Amino acid sequence: MTKNSRETLLTFGYIIMGLAGAVLAGCLSAGNRFFHPPRQFVGFLVVGFSGGLIYASVRLRGLGMSLLLVVLLYFIQLASTPPIRPASAVGAAIFALPVGTAFVVSAYLFKALARVPLGRFIVMALVVGLGYGLMIAIFLLKAQQPLVTRLIARQLLLGAKLGGAVGLGLELVDLLGGRKVNRRAPEFD
Repeated sequence: MTKNSRETLLTFGYIIMGLAGAVLAGCLSAGNRFFHPPRQFVGFLVVGFSGGLIYASVRLRGLGMSLLLVVLLYFIQLASTPPIRPASAVGAAIFALPVGTAFVVSAYLFKALARVPLGRFIVMALVVGLGYGLMIAIFLLKAQQPLVTRLIARQLLLGAKLGGAVGLGLELVDLLGGRKVNRRAPEFD
């Protein structure tokens, strides 16, 4: 298999598992209500898709591409909150920067923990949870509201569920297809 074919398959795998993880997290968080308001369902799918794509870019391309994808997450968020006006642009930035950056940071932590075969999804759960907690804290500060611990904790837990479910899917793709096989060199144990 060529390098490009392998990277394409891995990228599709990361995206599919990111979407699957987002649906799983949404079902765990909202149960049957998850599919009824389409905005909530689409929001989870956007984050799952973006998380998978950001992880693929960190894994296969590097920091520059992953930061470009955080900007893409911003524009997707902006487009999903019409009408486009300065307040929605600021709101999209408050969402995309902490959440997108959390996926970038957790993807680099995944790379740093490459020797750990299973369980790295917990790191993504923690980092994305912190990103969601930071996002809601910034929203509250922007609205000049008190920092309500219960609301921040709820968003932190939601982000942790989402990050954990997406991270588990990404980790499974790494386990199934992430290892390069050098067929010319003999393997020694």
